[in-house]
Amino acid sequence: DSRAKQVLRRAANSSALHPSTVHLPLEAAVVVINEEKQTADFAKDLRYYIGKERAKKFYDGEGLMAPAIFETVAWEPLRELLERRPQMFRLWYAKQCSGYCGTGQMLTRYDKDASAACPNCGAYETADHLNRCTNPVRRGLLKDSIETLVEWMRDNDTHPDILLWIPRYIATQGNRLFVDMPDRYKDKMTQEMRQVGNTLDRIGWRNFTEGKVSTRLLQMQQEHLRGAWLRRTIASWTKGFLDQLLSITHTQWICRNLTKHHKTRGTQVLASRAQILREIEHQLSLGTDGLPENARCLLEISQEDLFDKSTEQQQYWLNAAVASREAAGDFSGGLLDEDPPLTTQSRNTAQVPAASTASSKRTACPKKPPLKLAPLFKTNARTATDASSPPTPRLPPALRTPRQDRLELFRRNTEEERRIFSPRDLLSAVPETFTLSFPGGDSVHRAALLSLRPPQWLNDEIINGFLRRVLFPKTNAQRVYFFSSFFMSALIQSGPNGQTEYNYDYNNVRSWGSALRRQNGILGVKEIYVPINKGNSHWLLLRADTELKKITLWDSLGQKEGNQIYLRAMHQYLRDKYQEIHGEPNDDWADSWSVVDDSQNSPFQSNTYDCGLFVIANATILAQNLPLSATSYTQDDFSLKETRLRVAMLLWSSSVNKPRVPSTARVTVRTSSRGTRKKQHAGAGKPSPKKAKQPSKPSSCKERNKRRRKDKRIIPGGTKTRGKILGTDPTPIQQTQTILNRKRKAESLAAGNAALSATTQRHAPPKRKKKKPLT
Repeated sequence: DSRAKQVLRRAANSSALHPSTVHLPLEAAVVVINEEKQTADFAKDLRYYIGKERAKKFYDGEGLMAPAIFETVAWEPLRELLERRPQMFRLWYAKQCSGYCGTGQMLTRYDKDASAACPNCGAYETADHLNRCTNPVRRGLLKDSIETLVEWMRDNDTHPDILLWIPRYIATQGNRLFVDMPDRYKDKMTQEMRQVGNTLDRIGWRNFTEGKVSTRLLQMQQEHLRGAWLRRTIASWTKGFLDQLLSITHTQWICRNLTKHHKTRGTQVLASRAQILREIEHQLSLGTDGLPENARCLLEISQEDLFDKSTEQQQYWLNAAVASREAAGDFSGGLLDEDPPLTTQSRNTAQVPAASTASSKRTACPKKPPLKLAPLFKTNARTATDASSPPTPRLPPALRTPRQDRLELFRRNTEEERRIFSPRDLLSAVPETFTLSFPGGDSVHRAALLSLRPPQWLNDEIINGFLRRVLFPKTNAQRVYFFSSFFMSALIQSGPNGQTEYNYDYNNVRSWGSALRRQNGILGVKEIYVPINKGNSHWLLLRADTELKKITLWDSLGQKEGNQIYLRAMHQYLRDKYQEIHGEPNDDWADSWSVVDDSQNSPFQSNTYDCGLFVIANATILAQNLPLSATSYTQDDFSLKETRLRVAMLLWSSSVNKPRVPSTARVTVRTSSRGTRKKQHAGAGKPSPKKAKQPSKPSSCKERNKRRRKDKRIIPGGTKTRGKILGTDPTPIQQTQTILNRKRKAESLAAGNAALSATTQRHAPPKRKKKKPLT
């Protein structure tokens, strides 16, 4: 004992020795795992650290977290918390953290008919989207979870700075960095809290809401507990804090599943229920005509009572109404599913099929006007074509007929269009003076047109000309407005290729959009689109929605931290524009805006030169109020459908002058009779004069024989063969082997030898003729 005490005292007083790894006297071996000496069964800790190293490699390979950042996460408290949770909860947590949970993205991998959209907001659903959903119900649920977290933090002696900033950070839904929150709130952030926020920004908002907390945050809380002389330990506080974070994520997952899979309110059930409601609307719109007296009581049920019944009761009423009409000989009241869906106009003009012979003998009584019933779904009075016609039910977004791209950007140019004008000529060596002119003085010059040839980056004239002169006329001018690509470059100026820091200057763009004659000027437009030229090397798309008060950015290369400057600059521009229009600032109005980097819902770009096409495609989809997701199109569609040629055709057709490519710039290719290809420029303009035929010299007999032998020679792949050679023909050696050691008659042997010689002659070159001896 005395020797052991001496070793312990020496280890405690010396910084060179670690008390947990030092050898005790008479100790033959020591097992150390992660700088911790194992004094009991070490199988559990060994499995944990092996799994931790594998998780580090997986997170690095999937791009979820770098190895250096992985080491800053407090994994041990999270491990202890999960060990007390059920096995199914741990299984869900592992799938959520790895991204392989049952979201729409993963469902479409094995079920092509499944929907990849979020059941709440309709956006492309990934694991990262779970806590970022913008649906009002989901956001309200997140707000309630944050309030529960705040109450717990107040009751558990939380550091005041952590209590102030952590709930605000969670409420941003990942749209703002932790260190940037003082820009929105008036409170100042301490230097210690800023260092903690920096570690959380490196870990990521999604990882933080999944319970991956930095060790620096726990150290800050531990120092607070020690300094306040509180009995609460950091272990108990960490356990409760992580429990609250996991509850936030798990609550969102439960709400999402209830919305999608509930027996009566899920989106899958609502799809069939909406179809039944549409059939009921159709039956009610037909009125009582054609129904027998004993069945007219079906339509006397109040509409409110019918729509409040269960799906089974509604289906029973619908089947009874259809059966009664068919029994009375009125086959026009069948289900809509039996025929193609009818619109309001087609129902009025559709002809009723002929009834049976018995019913045709009856005298047709004049039809009574249909009953005026309140529509199930409210319709817009402005779009109603006929007040007397039954209103068309407004279905949920998932059941409505998808809108079409009026520009038809994602298709090839038709043969008729190419006969009128060939876009390939437009991308060839056109003259330097060749220009496409548009209304308003815009133009696209020759150098910009040549940028449509792959692998060139699209010029700013192509981007601006397409968005402002091709796409804008196809949209609602009262709803959409397009700034040029020079707007953001003028708003935040920098040195060449972004070598100096950005400098925000509102005065440079103060007059932009002033020509709009509407209330509130540019702020009276619902959607403002801004193409962004990032450092003369990449194209981005930004949209400001004044109704939703939301600024969104799409980058075809994914989310980048450097793109936040464009979101903040646009937010500041709107703040300054509001102050200019109304004469005074409004902080509440400015703080109600949200900024979102929605690049995960943009199709991904895998090369380095098609970013301009992604901006054109995304703007075409969004400006026409069409849904945009990561699967709306792929980069391969640009080459398969010749999107660059399609853009050239749309630019030419939208121009005012519609110029033709001069014939001197076209290059024709013709094939000679010998199979060689020759290029002939049409710049000559006149057909070349034919050369006079020279009389052929008489050839000698030796030359004629040489040419004759050359023509008869068998050349593999040549055009002239002496006989048809099939792949099934046996070779002479194979035929000889089949003849040997068999008893055959003389006639058969003779026939076989003849066939053998014929086949041999096919494969062998012809014999040379003997030269006649000179006399």
